[in-house]
Amino acid sequence: DTGDYLVTTAGHQWADFDSWLAKYGEGDTADSAAAMGSARASAQASYWTQLTAISRLPPDGERTPLLTLTIYRVKPGHDAALLAAIGKLNKALEGARYPIRSIWYRLSSGGEIPSYAVVSPRENMASLGPTPSLMQPRAWIVSTWASW
Repeated sequence: DTGDYLVTTAGHQWADFDSWLAKYGEGDTADSAAAMGSARASAQASYWTQLTAISRLPPDGERTPLLTLTIYRVKPGHDAALLAAIGKLNKALEGARYPIRSIWYRLSSGGEIPSYAVVSPRENMASLGPTPSLMQPRAWIVSTWASW
């Protein structure tokens, strides 16, 4: 009962999976079953498509040791509303120069559709804690108030 583990690989074209399965599929599945079979409750493969247009991508080449993953299962027919809300949120985050990055994905195959996932890279364990509210004052936000 150690929880869930996520194994990912990114930057592929769809045809890459055909050649990987042909070359390694059976052997990898057999090796995995032999090494972890008795300790594994279940396994599921799923395929996700990165949504670059709504992501707040980290700089190219930046790698972090940890991440948070949140999956959203959306009611069918509500994709447009979710994407519009993400767009508004991203605009506000960019305007406030909010430092957290996010990479959005849409489930293409292998689970409940429509599902979306957001991955936020994290530098260390401390950064995995709850993020301060956007409404809390911060030293790095400078504002001016005038009353007439």
